[in-house]
Amino acid sequence: MTTKSSKRCGTVAILGETNVGKSTLLNFLVGSKISIVTHKINTTRRRVRGIVTEGACQLIIIDTPGIFQKNNAFDKSILNSAWAATSGVDLLIVMVDAKRTLSTSFKALFNDLSPSEDSSLNKLLVINKIDKVEKSRLLSLSEELNSVIDFSSTFMISAKKGFGVKSLRNSLLQKLPEKDWIFPQNQRHSLSKELFAADCTLESLMLRIHQEIPYLVTVETNSWEELSDGSVRIGQTIYVKRDGHRGIILGPKGSTIKEISQTTRLELANFFARKVHLFIEVKLKKKSDIIEVYQEG
Repeated sequence: MTTKSSKRCGTVAILGETNVGKSTLLNFLVGSKISIVTHKINTTRRRVRGIVTEGACQLIIIDTPGIFQKNNAFDKSILNSAWAATSGVDLLIVMVDAKRTLSTSFKALFNDLSPSEDSSLNKLLVINKIDKVEKSRLLSLSEELNSVIDFSSTFMISAKKGFGVKSLRNSLLQKLPEKDWIFPQNQRHSLSKELFAADCTLESLMLRIHQEIPYLVTVETNSWEELSDGSVRIGQTIYVKRDGHRGIILGPKGSTIKEISQTTRLELANFFARKVHLFIEVKLKKKSDIIEVYQEG
């Protein structure tokens, strides 16, 4: 039997600009889809914790909202969530896209993470999408970033294809401190089932709606009812801030919301390995007032 002293447990946060592949990396490391992945920025709005338990080691991985230029209160709240995720972690992954030039906002992040700021935090550089650029670009980018921050290791990966991810995963497990596990051995994420279901609906909406609307919506799971036949009935609400957006999400004769609901229902059924009855309402929300309701089930 494994003793408490022989167990290892630690937390790593993944920081990076929007759309560098943080959620894709988290899902690959965990071996299961637990974080939203879309082509749109700011998809991850909350801290998502993935859990990897292997042998005597348990690694808790925090996917954070992307770093970007602050434009409004919503943007600031997302950035605050990203920064809060780094507090008290054992390891920090700074992830960059090999194809992109670093933004002004992200360069400011590097100043905050300079060696003089926190020399005790073990920082790892992960350069993603290495299959999209020339080798010379990878080497110059690595040299540039390592000259600014004292990274303990640099990994070059393709999170989408899995190149180099196993090596990164093994390195993270080896760097964990001796500590008892926080989560049960078979648990893969820390989100409640209600939050996970809401995120699935938000992802389906983002993939279906191509305008800027998704950034102005929120999804809440209002009810979760276990039925006698083993299935589950889930009630959700999509809140929009403009009446015109509500019409776009509904689509002609409710066709768009039906597609969103069907996609989400299938994903939840696969994830929970059970039949899912999903009922989605779309509501216009202005301050504390909610008017006009459409329900698709």
